Amino acid sequence: MKNIIEFGLAVLIIFNSISCKDSSQLKNSENEIKSYNSINETNDITSFDSIEETNDWYEDADGKYKSLRLVRANGKIGFVYENGEELFPCIFDSIVDVENYAYGNINGKFVKTKKGYFSRYAKVKKEGKWGLISIDGKIVISFIYDEIYAFDYKKTSRMEGPYIEFWDYDGKAAIVKKDAKWGLVNTKDEVFADCIYEEFFIPNVQLFYENRAAAKRGGLWGFLNEKGKPVSSFNYEAVGSNHLENPQFISLFSGGMAIVKKDGKWGAIDLSGKERIPFIYDYISTFITETTIAQKDGKWGCINKRGKEVIPVIYDEIKWFDLGLCPVKKDGLWGFLNEKGEIVIPTIYDDILISEEVSVGGGLWFFSQDGYCALKKNGKWGLVDKENNAVVNFEYDGMKFTSSGLDDWRYFSDGFLAVQKGMFWSVINKKGLNHIPFEYDNVEIWSEGNVCVKRNNKWGLLDSLGRQLVPIEHKNAMDAGNFIYKNNH
Repeated sequence: MKNIIEFGLAVLIIFNSISCKDSSQLKNSENEIKSYNSINETNDITSFDSIEETNDWYEDADGKYKSLRLVRANGKIGFVYENGEELFPCIFDSIVDVENYAYGNINGKFVKTKKGYFSRYAKVKKEGKWGLISIDGKIVISFIYDEIYAFDYKKTSRMEGPYIEFWDYDGKAAIVKKDAKWGLVNTKDEVFADCIYEEFFIPNVQLFYENRAAAKRGGLWGFLNEKGKPVSSFNYEAVGSNHLENPQFISLFSGGMAIVKKDGKWGAIDLSGKERIPFIYDYISTFITETTIAQKDGKWGCINKRGKEVIPVIYDEIKWFDLGLCPVKKDGLWGFLNEKGEIVIPTIYDDILISEEVSVGGGLWFFSQDGYCALKKNGKWGLVDKENNAVVNFEYDGMKFTSSGLDDWRYFSDGFLAVQKGMFWSVINKKGLNHIPFEYDNVEIWSEGNVCVKRNNKWGLLDSLGRQLVPIEHKNAMDAGNFIYKNNH
């Protein structure tokens, strides 16, 4: 009884300590808690209409972990600990599932057994309005908003854990909606950007870039600083740009520059809102380094942060700098320039091989770490180094990078290179020799000099001399390559 009374007083203190624009709403919440505690003073967990096990837990001041349960009573939602002690009484209309699930093995299948509602905070609705509560029993954002934006981490790659958060990466702000317009609220429940904006720009599940956020007002974009104050005019048709080397990466400000569009053309501004690159380009890639790729009148080149063309915008196509060289295409043929814009490898090649997957460090690539690039000449593929020396002669119909399971991203792996003649694949060593006939539909270079081979949609494993180690009967290269390992351990 004493614990419940103390808990009720603590909740009242928490509610009173929160800055809330709607004092009558807070008063009503306090009354609800008082009323609820008066009818549930026994911690009798059986008094609820329903109880749901969750994947949420809380670590108290003594370092003890307490699991949470979602409870329902009289059509309302609340949270209690496993012993029945209340975290929040049943005063909420609904709650958002953050997809932080626990899984169990049921009849041989992994299925969701417990939902998660808290990442750090939970989004709950009360009397038709949304707010945020924390897992330690505090109201973080008052229940006065029509919507609170959810940053969905599933939209980014390689993201694990709770998938939904309600604060930007740096924890500066939550985006809230009121009367059909959006604004910003901080962790003290203080509005620092009024709800006057039609939209915020949120690439890669992030709001602030270099302490700048982009907002739309009157149909046009402008920029706010970390205090929610405008630092530019609202006269841009579009903001932000992706980076060609890593198409998944879309940035707002990067290296002190933001790519923006005005009057149908792209330029760039700095952190103060001053225009640094004139609005004359059809496209500008995000600045990752001092230079970036730009297109004008259908031609491509590179510009620096001062707007100077460091590679003339005269090429039919251009890629990005990798190991100090940049591929360019002119008159239908490829070559390479250095960072001074000088031709290092002449434009004599039909095609260039670019990775299909983003590397571990981020970005697509064409030079492997050992400095080789696959190029096509007179209809055949070969390898050249950075000085345009032929490492592998131009005699193959296809060539590819090492397995995506390897993170060194080289052409040669364990001394072997995957090559194609006609319809079939094999491997060669650095001297061009091979002991595996060209009779396989695909190959993957494995560890310890072994090669996974594919025939009739099945995979097996050969050693470097072509001797069979694993029969060609497995559904994928991973199974075939790991078959010996799994049977010897």
